[in-house]
Amino acid sequence: MLGNNKWRPQDTNFFFSIIIAAVCMIVFAFLCEFTAIKVIYLALLLIFVYLVAVFTFMIYRRSTETLASAVTLDKLFSGELGDVMVRMKGPAVLCTKNGSLIWCNDAFQALFEKQRVSRGTNIEQWTGEKIEYFSESSTGEISISGKSFTAYAISRQIEDAEYRFVFFEDITELDFLREKIADDKVAVAIAMIDSYDEMSQYFQDNFIKIVADIDSKITEWADSLEGIIKSYGKDKFLIVCNQKNMREHGIANHFAILDRVRENFVGDGIPLTISLGISCVGDTISDVMKFAQAALDTALQRGGDQAVLRYEDGMDFFGGKTKTVYKRSNVRATLVARELSALIARAENVLIMGHRFGDFDSFAATIGIARFCMMCGVKPNIVVKKSDTNLTQCFKKIENIPDYKGMFIEGADGMEKIKSGTLVIVTDVNNFDHVEHADIIKNVSDVVIIDHHIKVSGFAKEPVLTYIEPSASSASELVCEILQTRSVTNKILKEEAELLLAGILLDTKQFTRNTGIRTFSAAMFLRSEGANPIESNELFKDSVEDLSREASFNSNMEIVEKSVYSPEEQGSENKKKLIISYCEGLHDPSYRISASKVADKLLDLKDISATFALVKIENQVHISARSDGTINVQLILERLKGGGHFDVAGAQINGKTMAGAIVMLKDAIDDYFATLQRHAK
Repeated sequence: MLGNNKWRPQDTNFFFSIIIAAVCMIVFAFLCEFTAIKVIYLALLLIFVYLVAVFTFMIYRRSTETLASAVTLDKLFSGELGDVMVRMKGPAVLCTKNGSLIWCNDAFQALFEKQRVSRGTNIEQWTGEKIEYFSESSTGEISISGKSFTAYAISRQIEDAEYRFVFFEDITELDFLREKIADDKVAVAIAMIDSYDEMSQYFQDNFIKIVADIDSKITEWADSLEGIIKSYGKDKFLIVCNQKNMREHGIANHFAILDRVRENFVGDGIPLTISLGISCVGDTISDVMKFAQAALDTALQRGGDQAVLRYEDGMDFFGGKTKTVYKRSNVRATLVARELSALIARAENVLIMGHRFGDFDSFAATIGIARFCMMCGVKPNIVVKKSDTNLTQCFKKIENIPDYKGMFIEGADGMEKIKSGTLVIVTDVNNFDHVEHADIIKNVSDVVIIDHHIKVSGFAKEPVLTYIEPSASSASELVCEILQTRSVTNKILKEEAELLLAGILLDTKQFTRNTGIRTFSAAMFLRSEGANPIESNELFKDSVEDLSREASFNSNMEIVEKSVYSPEEQGSENKKKLIISYCEGLHDPSYRISASKVADKLLDLKDISATFALVKIENQVHISARSDGTINVQLILERLKGGGHFDVAGAQINGKTMAGAIVMLKDAIDDYFATLQRHAK
């Protein structure tokens, strides 16, 4: 048999012949006794059956004998290697070059108690890996019958044919010990109450009681982790436990503590939320703490009300169910302005750029930062695609201003201006892959980010300064706050103010979306600097061509309906309607702005919760998404490597047809709602 250590192929031939002959004799005796058929006929019939059976078996044996002849097997098992393989207590097999099993020992057969390992079957059937996986060096871990093994292979050449001995080392117990050590490693979570200062200032009546309730819930969660908890500051908690409990009581339930805390409301139905930064990586306690703090910073930069888990290869995100609470303090802007002015003063030269396919907000923010640089005594360069038709009106507005003569350069020219002390300031984007010219970022050491979009992940290059504020309406609003710190001694030009106002108008949809006190404060500042709202609105006027482009989206629309379980409403299900609209064919970059406008206008339709407008430009499908605030389109498009805000987001899909992009978008929508359902249960 194959499982015996001293299996011989000729033994099978001999035993099969005896068994067939015995069966034929028994049948012959039975038929002679109980039938009237002549003996001669019975004898001839049984001889014929015997010969057919033996002949068939010989054909089968000949086909399997190609695996290895008896002489070949003797050669393979001769010498020290054969002796070692036969005497091995661990599992071992002999295969052909293609992986067909020729021999296995009893230890390998014992792994499959209810199944006989047959000669000629492929090793992949029993190990889950092809023969090429096994090499002379140790392979990766494989699992066989619930046990863990590493494997080694030794090749031998006999009669111009290659054979492989494969033997397995049981590491099940070692794996158990490794897992136990990993389970006992330290995990750190830092919890922070979102917008604590703003909430305590404006909702004093029941705020202390609500914070005490949050303290109690976080303490209960720490108890479930069998960890220790320490509050520090007025709004932070440090939780330390082992990684096993963090997986079982944190990651496994998608950090349900976020939902429990969100049940507390202050003021007029405004939930009080927390952000979590969790780290399970780091060689020392200090490293784990550092990564946990970085994860918390990311959670806050993404708008709060979520958990960010740091692991070795990146980050995972949980939560993000509520819109960002609008913060009412601009102290941070003052600090950023001071630090930014110091960086500008030290730099050899300054390059400013926004995101690819710029819009009014991106362009205006670069103009505002350029003015800030000039206030600091430095004339920068703005990296922008000057042929972008979407920015034609913006260029016209400032083309006659002497300060901006020669300031605008293309990406290739920006590369030539890089020096050892170059400072790059990026506005309205925090993903380095989406900046106007990504190669510039790769070749400088000092980068500053000023953005209002939710941070998607860690930075490939750590910036020297970040001002990411998802609660702001626009990058123009943030730039206005920075400029205000210099407004006492310096003024901005009327044209600059009008561009910045246009940037705010674009991202707030004429002050109807993502608008807060700081937004109106920025608008008041711009008005005081000479901005004329009528002039700013002139930039938004559509041409006949614009109207025609937008109309091309209306003939291709699809409504997607989804159900959302709502525990707040006694377990009811809310129906959500989403519109997917797209424009057939390949189009020029002007259609990207049209897609944004279409997404905005479709959201005005009755009972529509979210809209997606798609258009293909060159080799990219551009997606503009809008929401009424009940669906987080940022989380949907984040699945497509996009980003944005809770109710305004965008993404670009490379190398896909329109049909393929729509399928990917629908899959992202399905995944988003499936996640909501899991969290709601």
